[in-house]
Amino acid sequence: MTIPELDKQISNHTLSQCYLFYGEEDFLMRQKAEQVKKIVLAGGLEDFNLHIFDGKKFNISEAADAIESFPQMSERKLVIFKNTEVFKAAKGDVAEFFESILPKLPPYTHIIVMEPDIDKRKKGLLAAFDKAGGVVAFDYLKPNQLSMWLESLFDAEGKRALTSDIAYMVSISSPSMAQLKNEFDKIINYVGEREKVAREDIDAVMVKSVEFKIFALIDNIVARKTDGVFADLKEMKESREPAIIAFSLILSRLGEILMAKLLTDEGLKFNDVKSYFEPQKQWLAGKTIDQSRAFSAEFLRKMLEYGAELDYSVKIGKINDYAALEIFALAILTNIC
Repeated sequence: MTIPELDKQISNHTLSQCYLFYGEEDFLMRQKAEQVKKIVLAGGLEDFNLHIFDGKKFNISEAADAIESFPQMSERKLVIFKNTEVFKAAKGDVAEFFESILPKLPPYTHIIVMEPDIDKRKKGLLAAFDKAGGVVAFDYLKPNQLSMWLESLFDAEGKRALTSDIAYMVSISSPSMAQLKNEFDKIINYVGEREKVAREDIDAVMVKSVEFKIFALIDNIVARKTDGVFADLKEMKESREPAIIAFSLILSRLGEILMAKLLTDEGLKFNDVKSYFEPQKQWLAGKTIDQSRAFSAEFLRKMLEYGAELDYSVKIGKINDYAALEIFALAILTNIC
């Protein structure tokens, strides 16, 4: 089941009896669960007809009773399970519980199971959830979807922001809706009664994601701006970004640039290259192709190997983490071809 299909059920009040929600976009997952809850428990008495089990060690007997017992002065009840790790165990009581209970859900009981991730190889368990209702993946939204969502938030607050500035907000933040909402709230508080939100307001309060800082770093490397590169590294160090994460992201970014280089050298066009990126990162394809023109494939391979060696030296304590980053950045700058 897709999110639009779920939205249609919510809009029409034609809910399935069981939902398995999973994915990294927890904010949207919780939002949809709340919408389902409001419909199921529209008659009130939430204290009696809402049961929540959080964690993998919930009491199975209590959960079975919550599912099977009649609702109190209401037509329906809702049972929510969070973080049960039902898909992680090879086999266990929790998986057996769901496989046995889902085919015989009472007509008055609705279930939502919320997991950060699932193992799609557990086909029998997935089929049980799918047959009982629906399985919905909550992946991070695409940048254009996040921009539209932010625009709706600004409209609700009676604020105006340029489309380009909203896109900028998305580009410098993590893809998490929760993180973006937090940054949005900071901006709203910062501008106060003022209607117009400017780029300067965004820069004044938003915390830039480490991914964005890496993009800026690579941009400066490509442009051969040595001062800019070391200013970027200094900013990351002062903001206490974990160097080991920054190193990993730089290597990952160089790997993407190498992929784009090899694909374009083979004659692939933009749309073909874009298809090699993960769905949530396809918006980066154009920028990556542009950056790949500054390097040879041989040089990129050499830098990836050298970066892996430096990374290992950091992990065994042979060299300081930020010193390794500076050495690596300088190696790329001085050998760029």
